[in-house]
Amino acid sequence: MANTFTQIHIHTVFAVQNRMSLIKQDWQERLYKYLIPSFLQNNILQKTPSQ
Repeated sequence: MANTFTQIHIHTVFAVQNRMSLIKQDWQERLYKYLIPSFLQNNILQKTPSQ
């Protein structure tokens, strides 16, 4: 019987026209504090030795 395991990889890139930063500096730190642990917990981002 054939293996029925399927794996889907999704690559998301956040970019804006002319590379203008739309995330304000004071809000960026709060955003990253939320996103990075969530990504690590869900194996979306792999932790590197420098993290």
